[in-house]
Amino acid sequence: MHDYKMNFPNPRISTSTLGCIVLAVIFIGFLSSCQTAQMTSSSCQFLPPAGKTLLMIGQDKETIAQYVAATGMIPAGVMVYTSIMDVSGLMQPFDNGSGVQYGAYLAKKYPHSSLQVGLYMVDALEAVNQGIYDGNIDKLAHWIQAQKRPVYLRIGYEFDNAGNHYDPEQYILAFKRIVDRFRELGVGNVAFVWHSVANLSGDAQVMKWFPGSDYVDWLAVSLFAPSQYEQIKRFSDRAKLLNKPFMIAESAPMSVVTLKAKKEWYDKFFRIIAMLKPQAVCYINSDWDSMPMWKDCKFGDSRIQQFPEIIEMWLKEMKKGQYIHAS
Repeated sequence: MHDYKMNFPNPRISTSTLGCIVLAVIFIGFLSSCQTAQMTSSSCQFLPPAGKTLLMIGQDKETIAQYVAATGMIPAGVMVYTSIMDVSGLMQPFDNGSGVQYGAYLAKKYPHSSLQVGLYMVDALEAVNQGIYDGNIDKLAHWIQAQKRPVYLRIGYEFDNAGNHYDPEQYILAFKRIVDRFRELGVGNVAFVWHSVANLSGDAQVMKWFPGSDYVDWLAVSLFAPSQYEQIKRFSDRAKLLNKPFMIAESAPMSVVTLKAKKEWYDKFFRIIAMLKPQAVCYINSDWDSMPMWKDCKFGDSRIQQFPEIIEMWLKEMKKGQYIHAS
């Protein structure tokens, strides 16, 4: 969850040696197979080994650092946000009131981690489709290509969030335009992620925004309330039908305040992961209420290190062999 309020309108354990070797092999395999092959949706999914889950952390420079300091674990991926309007937060630090976004810093600080990039496009779809932001698409493509690691790009994340008011037809055209341009430029280290907010009543509605299997590498959802389970399971099932990997692209205990409620949230969260076995899980380790953008939303504090009981639960879960971390 991340609203990009810029100069345009806004509606809304330490890893084992084996773990390090596995991740290094994965990265080498990703780059060799995708950079030398014709770019297709099936060739660049950047999958972990069967039965494993990539653990990614976000959603800003400071909260990622706090997570690493508290756990002693560097995640397999780190999250950053930018916009199609000005591609900010990648080459230079940018803070729109929800923490510092700085992709270049994250790439240097965590050289053995992949990148998960949220691309904001609210109120910009028609401009994208008219070619107004073609230069920014190229900037984003070249920046991603220069990272020389797997990058998971969530194009117009939470496309079905009512606050984003993405027109399905315009969204599909914009998604395809970005993917086509990346392919023309030969960007071989990117996977294109189709990310749902997972709050609609049925699959048929969601598919109105689907750009097609040739353009989508991963299916993804947000998970802020365990009550979303049925919608999330439907999306996971859809990913299997389409033979696509499945990602929980944003997750955190939203508006969960008491220790008891937090423990219940994490217990359900871990059970959902165990049942659905997503290939990647991305967790937002933020103190929402301390950030100007979110101060009136009462989202609470999702930093795992704030309660000894919670970080104990987290570390116990992360020790399971299912999760992949960086070195």
